[in-house]
Amino acid sequence: MATKYSDKAEPHYLRAVQYEQSGRIDDAIREYRMANRIKKDLIPARKRLGDLFMRLGKTEEGIAQYLKATEITSQKRKWKRILVPDEDKYSLIQILQALAEAYQKTGHSDKALQTWKRIVETEPLQPGDDDIVLRAQRMVKEFARFNAN
Repeated sequence: MATKYSDKAEPHYLRAVQYEQSGRIDDAIREYRMANRIKKDLIPARKRLGDLFMRLGKTEEGIAQYLKATEITSQKRKWKRILVPDEDKYSLIQILQALAEAYQKTGHSDKALQTWKRIVETEPLQPGDDDIVLRAQRMVKEFARFNAN
């Protein structure tokens, strides 16, 4: 008997990624949402769905996904139990960067600044996080310089 995957989040996530890469956007959104319904703490599905919404110009929906991801993201989560590719195991810093950029894009500069500050205060855990923290430090300084004038 074949294994039934319909009650597992990761296969929905992996299908969503394939659909997204092949341009089947509506199918990708459906599969990301299904993955999120099954496993509410599947951070990669929330992050990628947020990215997809941002590319589609649905910024409020994108921000909502990033916020949900940051609410459930724990720096101590057990990635070995999540069956997604390593490059999709996003750190809190990576999700916060996407959120800060989304806030900037929508003109929510106060929220963007708060998010950049949160990045500065977060311990880097994954490759690339250090670069994001450095960028966040520059953004905080830029905001301070802009507001001083």
